[in-house]
Amino acid sequence: MVALPLVRESNSRLKSLSNPVAVFVGATQGIGLSTLQQYAALTRAPKIYIVGRSEPVGARIIDDLKASNAEGSYVFLKAQISLLESVDEVCGEIKQREKRLDLLFMSPGYLSFGGREETSEGLDTLLTVRYYARALFVVRLLPLLQNSSCARVVSVLAAGAEGAIFPDDFELKHHYSILNCANAGTTMTSLFCEEAAARTRVSPLCTPSQAVSLKEVGERSVFHATSARYPARDALADGASTATTTARQEATAAWDRGSEKIPGVPLPDGLNIANGAGNNGRVGGGAYLVGWNGEHRENKVMVGFRKEGMGSKVWEHTLGVFERVRGS
Repeated sequence: MVALPLVRESNSRLKSLSNPVAVFVGATQGIGLSTLQQYAALTRAPKIYIVGRSEPVGARIIDDLKASNAEGSYVFLKAQISLLESVDEVCGEIKQREKRLDLLFMSPGYLSFGGREETSEGLDTLLTVRYYARALFVVRLLPLLQNSSCARVVSVLAAGAEGAIFPDDFELKHHYSILNCANAGTTMTSLFCEEAAARTRVSPLCTPSQAVSLKEVGERSVFHATSARYPARDALADGASTATTTARQEATAAWDRGSEKIPGVPLPDGLNIANGAGNNGRVGGGAYLVGWNGEHRENKVMVGFRKEGMGSKVWEHTLGVFERVRGS
């Protein structure tokens, strides 16, 4: 477990990140709001985009953020993310304004206890909010993330609680239930993040929903979003590729490598680079399934899916959905 004092020590160093650019999706309440408030207060002159449905709520949040850090710049973007068209519009606006993006933090929520509810785009509303919209934010904002020296994507859902999916029916047109939808959203998100880490220089983290106080989970989420404990796949020195104690020490010692540094807030004493998801527990594997306590979460379901190459199948399916619904 990453002790809370170490989390706070790391977060106290956030002023070293100059002018970070961040996008928060679904941060008008709960974990997202708590994380947004602390990220804004702790960073120096941040530029933060807040994606949500209610402009009055967004205006109140921005007033609070300005009171906590007047140096920051805060923009509310109205969107209905159950529609991929709306996600595209928001991403297009962000790309017009920015050249780089350091953090994409996603925690949108939606409750449904009925059957499948198709949107005008032919996708289930709940599954879109839990998965397809999040994946589209990653895909569309990837050019900006790739321009950051410390790109991080955090998706708050149910990491470590992945379950059964239907490769012949990822969209659940014929196997819909609330449980199947929950499993599909969680599992496809985790597999998509692992695939994104393998294909890009972005460092994605999937985390569970709240398991401690809202304030603490906000503190820990800021830590997940900024600490050098969770580097991108290619950020470590050669040779630090296994989950041994020696490799951990080597990976941490590799912080300063000539003109290069492992990106992120420097590790406090007592912390090492985390194990990544998949890759035989490779230290600094690039994608991370992280529990609320900052430690790696894993289950046998994901092990089986990796052996089957399911991540690639989910990736190709997802891009196919975007092509069908949005034309690209």
